[in-house]
Amino acid sequence: MTINQDRLRYRRKNVWEEADTKKYQDIMNFAEEYKDFISNSKSERACVRQIVARALSHGFKPLDQYQALKPGIESFKRTGKRLY
Repeated sequence: MTINQDRLRYRRKNVWEEADTKKYQDIMNFAEEYKDFISNSKSERACVRQIVARALSHGFKPLDQYQALKPGIESFKRTGKRLY
């Protein structure tokens, strides 16, 4: 019985060899957004401020604004530089 050695070996996939134009643009857009985030978040507090602003813009609300909790609500809790 012969074993196909190529099938048994681990081969790392390179995303740049397999990415089409749309995938490439998605990767580059993510990278630019990440660079902006890192550039504007030099401390934990600045990072939390940016995350809270982004969460609010995506419809999340602070947890203390809810009277009752239900499954599926989009909320967060911020205490100083901690974010839950």
